[in-house]
Amino acid sequence: MIRIIGYRGIKKRSWLIRIFTRKKHDHVGFLLEDGRVADARIKGGFDIYTEHNQTNGIVDIYALDIIEEQHKLLRDLILENAGRHDYDLAGVTGYALSKIFDRKSFQSRRRWFCSEAVVILLRLAGVIIFDGYHPHEISPGKLLKDAPMIRRIKTCLLVNGEIQGG
Repeated sequence: MIRIIGYRGIKKRSWLIRIFTRKKHDHVGFLLEDGRVADARIKGGFDIYTEHNQTNGIVDIYALDIIEEQHKLLRDLILENAGRHDYDLAGVTGYALSKIFDRKSFQSRRRWFCSEAVVILLRLAGVIIFDGYHPHEISPGKLLKDAPMIRRIKTCLLVNGEIQGG
């Protein structure tokens, strides 16, 4: 089982993402066994972080059951890609504009935004969450709400960067 963490932050940027995507999550990443988070951020790109992306808000922790070979490959892929991909701000902006103007979103192969990174790494590990979608077409909320194989296991408060009751 791997854990995926979904954030519902309280900052304006978080609120805007939820408005444009019409979903409740504005950020997503992998919650690693040691408590660190692997995700793509505006400051730092895709990497493994000891602190959470947001300071305050609500986090939902999800589980995804995969076979041991996929789990091992995913861990290796996270380590291999950490620090190698900048944040895809144009991709996020393009995603939001595609929802307003009903156009294709922008894509960069070298830059990732949060849900795009999760979907790409899962696919590389042999886990197909959404068939018929490109990774850059999947928002954090779509990933966590619409993927039938991902299940929520708990909801916690995030206070001053610490998960409460987690």
